[in-house]
This record gives sequence, C-alpha cells and structure tokens, in this order.
Amino acid sequence: MGRFTPHTTARRSELRAETMAVDLLGNTVLLADKEVHEVRVFDAVRLEWGKSMVVDREPSLLVVDSEGRRLLVASQQLPDLAIYDLNARTLLGAVALPRPPREVAVSPAGDDVAWAILPDGTLAKLDLAARKLVLSFKLDRDLRGLAVYPDGNQVLAGDA
Repeated sequence: MGRFTPHTTARRSELRAETMAVDLLGNTVLLADKEVHEVRVFDAVRLEWGKSMVVDREPSLLVVDSEGRRLLVASQQLPDLAIYDLNARTLLGAVALPRPPREVAVSPAGDDVAWAILPDGTLAKLDLAARKLVLSFKLDRDLRGLAVYPDGNQVLAGDA
C-alpha cells in the first residue's frame, strides 16, 4: 500500500490507492479510495482524470467487464458483488453471494459471466445479466488467483 500522486495538467491530488483495475485495452485505470467510498477514473490515453464515482461500499476489489461498460465492486464486509455502469456512474444491482468474494474474474468472451473465489475455497459462477449465482464448487483449497480463458470455457484458480 502506498500513496499515488498523479502529476497531470488536469488536476493534482493525492489519494490512497490500495485497489485498482484496468480495462482490457489499458485505456482506463480505476483507483479505489476506501476512506471515502470513491472510485477515481484516470484516462490513460489523454493522461487526465475523469469524473469520479461514489460507490455504496468500501471497495476492496475492482474488476472491469470485458467490454469496459461495467465495474464490479466487492467489499470485505458485504456478501455480494455490486455492478456499476461505468458511463452513467450508477449502480445497476448486485449479485448476492454466501460470503464476500476474495477474487473475481470476468469472462473475456463477452457472455456476461464472472467467476469468484470465496474465502472458504468455493469457486462460484455468476450470471451478471441476471444478477445471480448460477453454480458453485466447494474445492476445499485455499484458492488465490483467478483467470478465465479468452473463450470463457475454462477457469484457472491457484492453490495457495
């Protein structure tokens, strides 16, 4: 954890960047400020700050969907995954989970599917469009790290 001080002509500010996400093209960087429940948006092409968005939780995990339209936000305190519209900066809804997710990865296939690792070693498949948990597997492992193959057909989860 460290301090992130952007040096741009648009604005100079300081925030505590403990959580971040980048869209698949690398054009947008999102930085979470847990203290004020805010996500700062940095345009990596123009090298300037965009409009920030307030989130309804202390963000401990940020993930951008494969199309760069939605932001998934998790908190260590809440057993769900919030879904935000990145353009409108609004909450679309949430996927209820049995426990707060430890890791989340979105399918790059554009099929509205995300996978989550829960603290008890459960691997869960989420339908983002329907905003529901579709299926889960209890693996009895301390899972860390999560990735989805480009076609969305396979998931890799690391065993700590």
